[in-house]
Amino acid sequence: MEDEAVMVRNMGAVVLAAGKGTRIGMKRSNKVLLPLAGKPMIMRSLSVIRRCGIAPILIVVGFQQEAVKKRLGPEYVYVDQGELLGTGHAVAQAVTHLDLEIRDILVVNGDDSAFYDPTLLQTLIERHRSRGASLSLLSVHKNHPSGFGRIIRDDSGEVSAIREETDASQEEKAINEVNTGTYCFSVGFLREFLPKLRMNARKGEYYLTDLVELAYESNQKVETVPVAQEGSFIGINTREDLAYANIQMKKRRRR
Repeated sequence: MEDEAVMVRNMGAVVLAAGKGTRIGMKRSNKVLLPLAGKPMIMRSLSVIRRCGIAPILIVVGFQQEAVKKRLGPEYVYVDQGELLGTGHAVAQAVTHLDLEIRDILVVNGDDSAFYDPTLLQTLIERHRSRGASLSLLSVHKNHPSGFGRIIRDDSGEVSAIREETDASQEEKAINEVNTGTYCFSVGFLREFLPKLRMNARKGEYYLTDLVELAYESNQKVETVPVAQEGSFIGINTREDLAYANIQMKKRRRR
């Protein structure tokens, strides 16, 4: 039962739910409210976070925010992003709403985290804290990595950057280890390094992924936890992705 979860001390969660979902063709409704096996996908993500024993849960809203708030109810802290200036900007807005005792935060996308098992997120949190990392992230190897940010590693195997596909070279696009968009951050690290993010000139956004390169260049510890099964992470960026995710969620529920 969700209400039986052991609370994780000094831990919060930030769920990113402000975007317009332009790649999936949303114009009047927020993508996170699209149904996944009969329930808005963000509600499935929130269920997993609650089962991990994480509170408070902050939801960053923007596009169609009143519809999101109405559907989810008053039990969450809502952060209005205002201008939609990217994931880095969204997390920066959320950090200002954190209580001082929150030491680490889990950050997930409201549309790509419905298939996680609580034990996977718990492993991420435990690795992050036991290794004293500034940031930790889930990565997954995909046979067809198109559309995802690639994990860049140095000669010793350490993660040195995440390269969004639109900014990647042909050599980088051949990498099949990709970023899931799920992270653990030290709040102290975020307070220091979020102001150092620079706007991507082409997109007009602040990329949260740029924190990885900043951390690497500053000798901050970055940890990765691999998602063992590709089916544990399903990125939902197109109508075809959504149809596939619905099939997989229905299969999982039957099991």
